[in-house]
Amino acid sequence: MRCPLCDQDLTDHAPEHYFGLELCRACGLGQVVLPLRDPSQRLEVSYSPRMDDARPPRPATIVADGQLEHAPTIAVSFWRRRWWSALIETITGRIRTGDDVFDKNVWVYTRNPGSVRRLLASHAVRASLMDCVVSGEMRVQAGTVSCRRVDNELGVNDVNETTRAVLILMHQLRNM
Repeated sequence: MRCPLCDQDLTDHAPEHYFGLELCRACGLGQVVLPLRDPSQRLEVSYSPRMDDARPPRPATIVADGQLEHAPTIAVSFWRRRWWSALIETITGRIRTGDDVFDKNVWVYTRNPGSVRRLLASHAVRASLMDCVVSGEMRVQAGTVSCRRVDNELGVNDVNETTRAVLILMHQLRNM
């Protein structure tokens, strides 16, 4: 058995179970081991911590971008639901996943709902999106997955969480 994200052999190690995915320990914790399984995919993560005390505090920012060469044509944005989300949904429609917690907390914007429903069929994808949209936004555009998180108190665990979310989305897209 191999890790679906980095292709590490899991026969000698107990896998981390992440909502139906069996990952190696590093991927389960979001500590990416490169090179990734598929040579046609790449992942970049950058982190800008808050500035020093001499300046006004600036929120920390994580930017993670992953790319797949061969991926389905899909365009979707996910962010935290706000009060005005309901107004937009009356115009654009709403994608429901059947996961009440996800549907109450994550707003999905897309023009190709069929592909997005297939993408959101994975519980691991929904769970990782919920982790990331609390203080940011995830986007999928063709073969590129991007996540940008901004918060005052981001740390190493948030970087790992964001990285894992991008990898899981890329994994799901590759298998669609």
